[in-house]
Amino acid sequence: MNNKITIIRLIEFISFFLILSICQLKADDIKDSYSIADIPAWVNIQNYSDKNNSEAGFGISYYLLERQISFIDEKKDYFRLVYALDEQAALVESSQIYINYYPDYQSVELHKIYIIRNGKIINALNKDDIVFARSESAQNSLMLTGKYTLTIPIKGLQQGDIVDYSYTINGKNPVMVGHQFFHQPLGWRTPLNNLYLQVLSNKKMNLSISKYQHFLKKRKSKHFEYELSVSDLDKYSEIDLLPESYEYYPYIQGSDFDSWRDVSRWGLPLFQNKEALVPELVSKIANWKAKPKSSLINAIKFVQDDIRYFGLELGVNSHMPHQPNEVFNKKFGDCKDKVLLLNTILKELGYSAKPVLVSMNIQEAIANRLPSPYAFDHVISMVEVDGKKYFIDPTQQQKGKQLESLGHHAYGKGLVISDDSKNIIDINIPDYEFGMVVNETYQTDDFRNNTKLNVKTIYKGISADSYRAWYKLNNVEDIRKSYLNFYKKKYPDIKSVKPVTIHDNEALNQINVEEEYNLKSLWESSSKYYYQDFYSSELRDRLTYPKVIERSAPIKVKGNLKIEHAINFIFPKNINLTEIKESGDISSKVFDYKYETIQQGHIANFKFSYESLLGQVPVSEIRDYLKKVEEVYDKSSIRMVVNMDRSDQKRKRKSRLRNLIKD
Repeated sequence: MNNKITIIRLIEFISFFLILSICQLKADDIKDSYSIADIPAWVNIQNYSDKNNSEAGFGISYYLLERQISFIDEKKDYFRLVYALDEQAALVESSQIYINYYPDYQSVELHKIYIIRNGKIINALNKDDIVFARSESAQNSLMLTGKYTLTIPIKGLQQGDIVDYSYTINGKNPVMVGHQFFHQPLGWRTPLNNLYLQVLSNKKMNLSISKYQHFLKKRKSKHFEYELSVSDLDKYSEIDLLPESYEYYPYIQGSDFDSWRDVSRWGLPLFQNKEALVPELVSKIANWKAKPKSSLINAIKFVQDDIRYFGLELGVNSHMPHQPNEVFNKKFGDCKDKVLLLNTILKELGYSAKPVLVSMNIQEAIANRLPSPYAFDHVISMVEVDGKKYFIDPTQQQKGKQLESLGHHAYGKGLVISDDSKNIIDINIPDYEFGMVVNETYQTDDFRNNTKLNVKTIYKGISADSYRAWYKLNNVEDIRKSYLNFYKKKYPDIKSVKPVTIHDNEALNQINVEEEYNLKSLWESSSKYYYQDFYSSELRDRLTYPKVIERSAPIKVKGNLKIEHAINFIFPKNINLTEIKESGDISSKVFDYKYETIQQGHIANFKFSYESLLGQVPVSEIRDYLKKVEEVYDKSSIRMVVNMDRSDQKRKRKSRLRNLIKD
């Protein structure tokens, strides 16, 4: 590891423990946040079917999942799970109970942990067995949310036992200021005998349910009551490469927000600067104003690159950003902190800038969700320039200097936080692709001894962003070794001729990289030919082929992708290659692939180009897509064959004869 990265990580490590020491709750405070108590009187205790399921996954039969929520007075969230350990192997994963909660504003009541063995009940709940710990690593996630986990080992479990446990989490985040919301999955990779959900509220709630609608009951007595009871729930097969916007598992959700406009109004007070800016920030803004042509780009890149990403999302700060002065002084913040700082700066520069709530997790599928802040997991900024809207993500780093490229991501849809916001909007990102142009040239002077390899690569758009973030953290020697090791996997005796050269044009957001190598034994030989196999690794590495082929869901593929790869050969002038000139096109609704071969005299050129047309493969197109991907694999490889001249053939025969005599 180079010294620069070592120092950066050491600083982050020290910073993590300094912040952790500030935010750490006392052990006594944590112990006061959980207790053992009876099941609350408002809970409607359920019976369950204890039939073991032949299709049960992971060696466990799940008999009952019971969740009951009361929004009356303080929020209370009751949870119960009953399952049987069918296989010995299941004991390892199912002998602990994990309860996640936020002691800043929540407490846990443990009601029971029963082991049922041969019809007899064994009480396994002992407060002394409970272990509590912070359930997140700030080093890995760059975020502290105040979440803790109670871990309770269930002692003495045996194969065939039934486990029946329940608890209630009391309290909710005060940033919700009285609003109510819940979300409950209705599908898993293992079957469930019984599911029971009850929600009690003093408000009428909007409900959305994607399956089992006819089991939903609504009542009004003293309170509004919502009940869902389902038996023998469907099992969902494991499936890979699901697009973010495709909702594979069913769910039910409820919200007291009547519209997205209400959510915007809820968020508006949170994203307000309430303080006069500190002199240092005022001075920096004045310097940017003095150069109006570059002020916008400079301000955005300052927040992106100079304010590092780290989140202290404790209590109300899960949704409410810290004030710009605090973020500027500390030089770190999470997405909402950086958005408020950026928007405050841009307004001082004369631009209209607003926060936009988005979802990295479900993207466009927020359109299917009920209005609620919990539909989102990220926030970006929308800035207007000359009547055009640009979406900027202040958490992204090492971008170029084009406004179109400073916030790219396929967010799909979002909610603008403003007075006049009424609905979610489409986030139209300018055409900004992952572009690469690779040109490999093999120049062979002597088939037995020496081939020169020159590689020129152009990174564009997203690939330039990624590459810039990588090369700026590595020194010249580490970069050289990284490239060399890439080729050493196939050519063990390859040697680099000179350091890798990198030219970064941030104005165009384009990076040109050049490498040079020598290979001593590139070519294999037969009695009459020299030959070697080549293929486009840059292209193949980005083709998507799912593990689960029989599927009822689309396949997520790399969208907005454009790759060109040329492999060229220059041989001694006495070589006369078989003349070939051919080209082809493999097209589908998902991608377009072209290839071309031109071989004449002592020079051969092979060109491959791939452009994605969609970010996912519709179910109706899967068969055609997979067939076309296999064709691309076949048409992106080369076997280069060169006739030996007579002197080489003669030398080869003599060598074989000598070997035969030795044998």
